[in-house]
Amino acid sequence: MVVLISLDMGNMEKWCENNHISFTTYSDLSQKDEIYDLICKEVVALTKDLPESAQIKYFSILYKELDADDEELTRTKKVRRNIVDKRYTEIIESMYSRKKEVKTSAKVKFEGGIDKTIYTQVKIREIEPL
Repeated sequence: MVVLISLDMGNMEKWCENNHISFTTYSDLSQKDEIYDLICKEVVALTKDLPESAQIKYFSILYKELDADDEELTRTKKVRRNIVDKRYTEIIESMYSRKKEVKTSAKVKFEGGIDKTIYTQVKIREIEPL
């Protein structure tokens, strides 16, 4: 089992401030080792009582927030799984292939209707059982 995680910037900003972690953008923050360590610890804690077959083995943190303007969320903030699955196929397949990272790109709509293509490298972390 693998999981693709989108960070909540409000909570992450507070956590980073409390833990003296600096960052410039969501993309920068999403690929920091400290964030991967935090998420790994939380995933293990949340899934420790599940059968091994249901426990998450790999995860990756999205390099951008899911956004209704990019059609990844509904206006009521529900994930459009079919669009997320299609848009992030490369990352999802890389997790199943047990890669350590993947180079990827995506078109993003910014406020004001400006489209831009983002090129980035996304980490993939294996979750070590307790």
